Amino acid sequence: QTTGIGSLLNIHPLAGELRAPDDTAKADPRLRQLIYLDLLDEGYYIAGRGYMALSLVVSDAHCDGFLAALEKVVTKRRHLLAPR
Repeated sequence: QTTGIGSLLNIHPLAGELRAPDDTAKADPRLRQLIYLDLLDEGYYIAGRGYMALSLVVSDAHCDGFLAALEKVVTKRRHLLAPR
């Protein structure tokens, strides 16, 4: 799940939907750290807390590459997102 506005967004590793701001507190900080480290390994930097700010010079190719890396990371860690 992500939240944000415009070019600012935050990744929340959660199973299910975000319905209220308090739902973000249910995200597992260990999984957030794994996503951060896995994306670094893929060549993409986000803040350790899941925050990202996109630059105006980000191209469609940059976005496609990031989304492919994120899909790889989420697929790798999907088993950790089992509902609790």
